[in-house]
Amino acid sequence: MDASALASALDNLEKSWLSLDWWLNFWTILVVVGVAVELAVLIAEYMHDWREFRRGTIHSPNKPSLIVFGLGFLGAGLVATGVAGELRIHIEAGKIETDIRDTTRKLVALVDKETARLTGENLKLRAALAGRELTIEQQKDIHAAVKQFSGNSLAIASYPNEPESARLVAELKSALDPPIRVDDKTGHLEATWNNTSTLFGIRVLPGSEAERKFAEALVVILRDKGGLTVEPVDPSGAGGGITQIDVGLKPPVILPKP
Repeated sequence: MDASALASALDNLEKSWLSLDWWLNFWTILVVVGVAVELAVLIAEYMHDWREFRRGTIHSPNKPSLIVFGLGFLGAGLVATGVAGELRIHIEAGKIETDIRDTTRKLVALVDKETARLTGENLKLRAALAGRELTIEQQKDIHAAVKQFSGNSLAIASYPNEPESARLVAELKSALDPPIRVDDKTGHLEATWNNTSTLFGIRVLPGSEAERKFAEALVVILRDKGGLTVEPVDPSGAGGGITQIDVGLKPPVILPKP
């Protein structure tokens, strides 16, 4: 059952509970009237007995008053009926209150679940909109992982006028240098005749076939230790210089197809 259905059910239960209030007042008035009638009968009987006492004579019993009997019976009947009605209303009200509590709990649970879902989506959206960043811990992990390649050299490049990419280049350089010598080429990345497409994410270009394993290891380290989006090393060839890390634009957030 969705939230709107639960809210509608809760509204109907509250209306039912409110309708019982009228009946409870009715049965209470009935009890009050019955008690008042009984009191009137008691007073009438007392006054009759008092007159007999003051007369001071003994005589044959008077004929029972049908009116007094009828009023007494009516009063007792009203009290009994009113109490029974109140009991019935209390039972029905208790059941409705239980249903209200159950429905409220379900509605609260559904709202909590939806809130958690929206919070998760909001966190994902905030993460998607935020810039790429290497935390201090990630930089330390990358630094420890590349110590095995101490003495190697590489360059890190990014597109011009890209502050987000430039910041990531600075963090990568901090994590890698030392033990690896890093040539900072922030803003030097440009499209070439061989590759005119825009780079999203990061790619590692080996400087030579001898450095291919070094480049492939960097891909794994940056993915696992830095949580970055890094393309696999292109198996088609290698560059003619040192290994280079190209920091492209942040990968876009694509809405999944239904």
